[in-house]
Amino acid sequence: MIEDILKRKKLPMIVGGTGLYIDTIYKNFTMPDAQPDPKLREELFKKEESDP
Repeated sequence: MIEDILKRKKLPMIVGGTGLYIDTIYKNFTMPDAQPDPKLREELFKKEESDP
């Protein structure tokens, strides 16, 4: 995305968020492609509901 902006002779602006955004850009950090886990999601939802 940044390369596309630069090709158009524009200045990309990174605003808001966390330091992870900067790490992602400058350290080539990538997030693994994780699939949803419905069982874990339900377990965590129940835990949240029982202990607000």
